[in-house]
Amino acid sequence: LADEKIQELGRKSAGLDTTRKAVLTAVNIMHEKVLLEEENRRLTQELNRLKYDEQ
Repeated sequence: LADEKIQELGRKSAGLDTTRKAVLTAVNIMHEKVLLEEENRRLTQELNRLKYDEQ
């Protein structure tokens, strides 16, 4: 996963050195993780609300 992201970033930003690509990739992966956690939390709350409404 990380290698693919680094290669993708490399295609978009050819001027960056390997270290910067690796750091930006790590930051991007963590950002995606946070967004997914927030979405998961939102969906869980919605599911719980729907379950409650059924009762």
